[in-house]
Amino acid sequence: MKFLLCIHNQSEATRNIIRLTIKVAEGFGADLNIIVVGREASGFMESEMSITHQSLSEWNLNQPGIDLLHWAFNRIIEYGYINEDPNVFQPENFIDENNRIRIILPHSSGSKVNLILRHGKLLNELRNETKENQYELTIIEKPKKNKLTHHLIQFLNSSIFIVPNFDPNFKYPILLGVNDSKYTKRAVMYSAIISKQFGTYVESLTVSKTTKFRSGYKNASKWADKYLKRLKVEHEFNLITGSAEEKIIEMAGDNHIIVIGQADRNEIRKYVFGSKPIHISQKANCPILIVK
Repeated sequence: MKFLLCIHNQSEATRNIIRLTIKVAEGFGADLNIIVVGREASGFMESEMSITHQSLSEWNLNQPGIDLLHWAFNRIIEYGYINEDPNVFQPENFIDENNRIRIILPHSSGSKVNLILRHGKLLNELRNETKENQYELTIIEKPKKNKLTHHLIQFLNSSIFIVPNFDPNFKYPILLGVNDSKYTKRAVMYSAIISKQFGTYVESLTVSKTTKFRSGYKNASKWADKYLKRLKVEHEFNLITGSAEEKIIEMAGDNHIIVIGQADRNEIRKYVFGSKPIHISQKANCPILIVK
């Protein structure tokens, strides 16, 4: 299992997202991959950054993107994810492949850590990266533009964790959205692992527009309850009436992690109109994991 973390600066928020990613990756036993997508520079691959025309040992490690990956590497050492000599970040560990630069680093437990540099438009490069490398989950700070949030959720070939803010010292309860989507069972499984990793509990929420809950909703809620009980995950489940978007956002506030399955809606309709998970992620003020 491989997770992909996308970062774009050295801010305190990025530090916290790295800590969140490490915590979740450890819970799943996943390999950690950190990617930086830099702006496409004229002549980038033909000039001083080109592996084919220049020895790796002559690279300038302070090039944009490389320095950010170096910073991220030092953070995962600082936070105890790897026990590694910082001096291992050297050009001989750089590989040029598939229009990207990859820096291979060992993990003390045997799993791999990769640092990846791509150049181009963020959506295009993340779409290519997830399509080519079969990631289970992509983690990214919440974009400022709702349109980009929409497109990342719809077009990345992985589940996606969108993080507007995260306090590593706070124990976030999990707010689990349960409905008759075919992705709900995977969302329940994710919520169980994450809640155990963070030492917190799960609030399962099924929302119907009317007081009559259709059988698919009831069955999904019962399955979630049974599954969480089997894994001895502390939880509660609720069947409430109203707008799913409004109720989930209201209950989540800024102190939950939302976990919800991807919508079953037709991709063309999803592109034009969005979906409940997309709309919730655009409005939510807490981390949201959309499971595919």
